[in-house]
Amino acid sequence: MTESAAPPQIRVVTVSYQSSDGVRQLLESLRGATNRPLQAVVVDNAEAPDVALQKICEKYGADYISRPDNPGFGVSSNLGARGAEPWVVMANPDLQFTPASLDALIDAAETHPQAAIVGPALVDGSGNRYPTGRSFPYFSIGIGHALFARIWPENPWTARYWGSAWRGQGDTEVDWLSGACLVVRREDWEAMGGFDERFFMYFEDADLGLKARRKLGKTSLLVAGVEVIHQQGASTGNLTAGTAAPAGTSASAGSKLNTRVLRAHHESASLFLRHLYPQPHWRPILALINLGLQLRLYLLLRHN
Repeated sequence: MTESAAPPQIRVVTVSYQSSDGVRQLLESLRGATNRPLQAVVVDNAEAPDVALQKICEKYGADYISRPDNPGFGVSSNLGARGAEPWVVMANPDLQFTPASLDALIDAAETHPQAAIVGPALVDGSGNRYPTGRSFPYFSIGIGHALFARIWPENPWTARYWGSAWRGQGDTEVDWLSGACLVVRREDWEAMGGFDERFFMYFEDADLGLKARRKLGKTSLLVAGVEVIHQQGASTGNLTAGTAAPAGTSASAGSKLNTRVLRAHHESASLFLRHLYPQPHWRPILALINLGLQLRLYLLLRHN
C-alpha cells in the first residue's frame, strides 16, 4: 500500500490464515493510521491461494505472498519483512489501527532510541484492554502462572507475569510486547535476525524481546497512551490455556481451547524457556518443566 510517490518508510507485515475479512479491516485502518508512505505485505499461510484475499490486497495496494506450506508465523513474518523500509511493523490480521496511532508509535520510537521494539496498548472492540508489556516467564512466576492462570485468574504469579503497565497511559520499558502489533527499526530487526523461525507460533514475540536485550542491549517500550483494536484470539481460532487474561479484562478464563494452537503454545513455551535459561546447570530443571508441560497439555486435551 504505497500512499504516495515517495519511497515507503514503513513496511507493515501481516500473516493470514483464512483471515481475509480481518485483513481487509486492517488494511483499511492503515489509511488513517499514518501520514508516512508505507507498503503493506500480506503473507497467506492457507493451504491454497485465497482469491478473495488477493483481491483485497489488490484493492489496497498491498503485496500478496502465498505460502501454502504454512511454515509458521515466524517464517512468514520474516519473509514479509524483507525490504529496505526503515521501519518494520508486525500486525496481526485481526488488528485495526486507530487514527494516527502508527505515527504516534513511530514518534515514540524516535524519542526512545534505546528501545528496539515499540508497541501500543491493545483493546477489544468494546475498548477493554488486554495485557501486553509483560515480564519474561522466569521460574519464579512462570510455573505459578501456568498452573493457575485459568482456574485462578487473580493469582499473584499471573499478576506479576502480566504486570500493570498495560493499564496505564505512560511509556514504560517492559520485558516483551505482544506480537499483535510491534514497531521495530529496520536496523534493529536485522541485527536481531527477525523472529526465531523455530517457533511455529507463540513466544516468538517474547523471544524477540529477549534478543533485543541480550544481543543489542536495548529494551521494549510499551506506549500505553496509544491504543489499537485487537480482537484477541480471532486470528488463531480461540484462546489457549495459560494465556487467559486476569479478571476484569476482555478474555475469560473459561474460553474454549483450540487443540492445534494449544500444542503450539506448549511447544513454544518449552523452547523459549531454553532460551531464557541457556546455561547447562539449568538443564535438569528444564527437563522437569518440559515433562510438566507435556502432562499439562495431555490433561487439557483430554478434558477439552
